[in-house]
Amino acid sequence: MVTKKPLPTPFHKLEQQFGSYDFYRTTFDSTGPLGGGFSYRLNLAYENSGSFRNFVEGERVFVAPVLRWDISPRTQIDLSLDYLKGHNTPDYGIPANGNRPLNVPRERFFGEPFNKAKYDDTVVSLNWSHKINDKWTLRHRFSTEILKSEIVNVTTPFSEPILSDNRRAVRRRLEILHNARNESYYNVVDLSGHFETWGIKHRVLFGGDYYREDTRWGFVEDEDSELEFNTLDFTNPVYQTGGPPPIDPESDFPGNDIDETEKWFGLYFQDQIELPYHIHVLAGFRYDNISAREFTKGESTGEPPDDALTPRGGLLWRPIPELALYSSYTENFNGSNGLARQGGKLPPESAQQWEMGIKTELLDGRFLATLSYYDLTKQNVGVPDQINPLFSRTVGELQVRGLELDLQGELLPGWRLIGAYAYTPFAKIIRDQEVFVNDEDNVIGTGPGNTGHRFNNVPRHNASLWTTYEIQKGLLRSLKFGGGIIAVSKRQADIENTAQAPGYAVVNLMAAYKYKLGNATLRFQLNAENILDKHYFVSTSGLRFMPGTPRSILGSVSIAY
Repeated sequence: MVTKKPLPTPFHKLEQQFGSYDFYRTTFDSTGPLGGGFSYRLNLAYENSGSFRNFVEGERVFVAPVLRWDISPRTQIDLSLDYLKGHNTPDYGIPANGNRPLNVPRERFFGEPFNKAKYDDTVVSLNWSHKINDKWTLRHRFSTEILKSEIVNVTTPFSEPILSDNRRAVRRRLEILHNARNESYYNVVDLSGHFETWGIKHRVLFGGDYYREDTRWGFVEDEDSELEFNTLDFTNPVYQTGGPPPIDPESDFPGNDIDETEKWFGLYFQDQIELPYHIHVLAGFRYDNISAREFTKGESTGEPPDDALTPRGGLLWRPIPELALYSSYTENFNGSNGLARQGGKLPPESAQQWEMGIKTELLDGRFLATLSYYDLTKQNVGVPDQINPLFSRTVGELQVRGLELDLQGELLPGWRLIGAYAYTPFAKIIRDQEVFVNDEDNVIGTGPGNTGHRFNNVPRHNASLWTTYEIQKGLLRSLKFGGGIIAVSKRQADIENTAQAPGYAVVNLMAAYKYKLGNATLRFQLNAENILDKHYFVSTSGLRFMPGTPRSILGSVSIAY
């Protein structure tokens, strides 16, 4: 959900969506002035959905009021609240069997009917800006978020999920996340402006931000007990008829509570420079200082802070209005991306990316095309721990190189086209280290890990094409119809490259109609997805494959005025 800003003119919209597998969603959007320089916006949403997957369902409620005060033409204040509450069924898909997904019906569920994740998320934000003069603007943004969640989940582990062909059973594990609470606070102040020096135009931005996150949660993980759901016959599954087992995390599994704090302080500066001959230059940097402190199993692991100074730069040349050539270089530095199973935070992730390309504007700017080449290198990339996916480990370094083509625009009045193609021939783990531990999690050796393997979930080919046509005149004016295709090639399912998700192509169709009723606009739309009813896998997580939705229908009716 994205919070929408208040508008100076009244606008109201009510929409009802409905679709296959008991999907229902109602949304309401209202905005307008209140007088005295105040304006508002209110967004409401309620969703209740089932799934083609057995036992999988969800429900959520969203409320987002925003109040704006225009103190003067130069000063504005926004106060907003985002509240989201709901529950869903954790579902990690279908386990692997050899190097392919297990050959079972796509609706087959490998958890238990009592699997459930509950969440309660509240975000409060206060943003204000003041235009000092015609050249300089000061902004301040503050937000705080409190997220509470509980998870009870029976799932297949990443490694060796099939016990044997004779038993035709899948090993499973109980996971419970209890008393999880995440509190975060974010502050940013920046000053932006523009000026000229000797005829050269500058647009500058500099500021600082501070982020703090406090996380507390307890976990239960059990794979070796004699509980009835320890294994599941995947040819004739029998599920629990009651709820989860009576487990008290505090007494049955003591010492698994985690309490961690992360603090992030940053400073940044950038300058956009406009030179003669239609040349534009971007130069900037960012300094980050990150510190983390973790309390787990009754012990504190206060680690020294990490810091980095990362540059960014770009060059753009527009010799004619219809053509632009560009190149850029960017470095990123992120905080720790997870907790290690052996204890302690993972090292921070860093990245460096080169990109160059060409942009064109054709048909008087109605059609845009971009062709780009990029080279991305990342260090300390977090991936799920193979033994316990509640924790993570790092891949030392990976590199991804490829081409991207994007097309969008209006070819003829009413005829629009959106297309994208990504060719990624190189997505390789350059450096990895596998750590071998004994039953007490003591390190007993290391190995080259998955060095040389292709990174998971990165297809060599990924393409999409979508086109629509809206009738411009006559009795059928405002009738729109269209269709498109999404095609993805084979992907590695894990960084060990032991299993692959097959490639697929999915065809979708749509039709819509708008009708003016006084000052209101009625809109009807119908989307048909996967009309050929292809059996495919849309994503992977370790050695588990999430099947894509079968042929389905999504309809909507809305009124706006």
